[in-house]
Amino acid sequence: MQRPRILGVVPSHFPSSESLAALSGAAFDVAVIGGGINGASAAQHLAAAGYSVLLVDKGDFGSGSSGRSSRLLHCGLRYLAPGRSLFDFVRHPSRLAAALRMARKGMEARAEFVGTSAEQAPAMRFCFPIFKGGPYRGWQIDLAFRLLDRLGPGGLPLDYERVPAEAALRMPLLRWIRDPQSLESVAMYREYQFDWPERVCIDAVLDAERLGAVVRNYTEARIVSRDTDGWSLEIAHADAPAPAAAELPLARGIGRATGRAGRRQPRRLPRRAGILGIQCASCSAASRLRPT
Repeated sequence: MQRPRILGVVPSHFPSSESLAALSGAAFDVAVIGGGINGASAAQHLAAAGYSVLLVDKGDFGSGSSGRSSRLLHCGLRYLAPGRSLFDFVRHPSRLAAALRMARKGMEARAEFVGTSAEQAPAMRFCFPIFKGGPYRGWQIDLAFRLLDRLGPGGLPLDYERVPAEAALRMPLLRWIRDPQSLESVAMYREYQFDWPERVCIDAVLDAERLGAVVRNYTEARIVSRDTDGWSLEIAHADAPAPAAAELPLARGIGRATGRAGRRQPRRLPRRAGILGIQCASCSAASRLRPT
């Protein structure tokens, strides 16, 4: 299949017009729209796998949902929440399979991130209070952490323990917990918190660029058309009243990773471009494509 190329660029007085004009005639395997941590990680992994990648964001990298997160490196516990009751998993085995798959990916991403960026993710002790009559019983939390231990790659322990209410209420801060009379126990485990998600995002963007990706912030992307040769995009300076515009026919696929803060970005995407999370955006997208 013939690789499409960029058709042209409309001149503009904005500083970025020169860099946009330099894209004229270029061709890309994948365009990633949205430069948060999902998009940056996807671009990084795809570039490392040998694809030609374009990464654009209408704002600055990491300035949307990625910069407004809880900054916790979750272990995957939330994926094991069944909903109303454990029978939800019994009635819907596919939900259980999906939950276990996502929990495994969460544990793998946790180990990978701490293993490669330990200085950016200091450990902390996370407390999960369990109240009498609450949605979850202590044995359910115990079971969930046993599963996480089995699902994880090893080498990065959770250090899980469940402390009875009497002992927990003697600990700093926990003694001020609401409704202490209803407290049954407190689940405690090791979690990690990164102070600067924007730094994590920028590191991934810079590494993607080092690996050959073309990265542009303050650049909007609009899907123009799709034909047998691929997708066509129009990119433009985000702040220009009459922006420089370039048409980019794309040979393979488009990934949208705009998060909650980018709902106005184009949404017409191929099914294979779905992004579920950091670990899925970066690894699954790369595994679905093969370099040409």
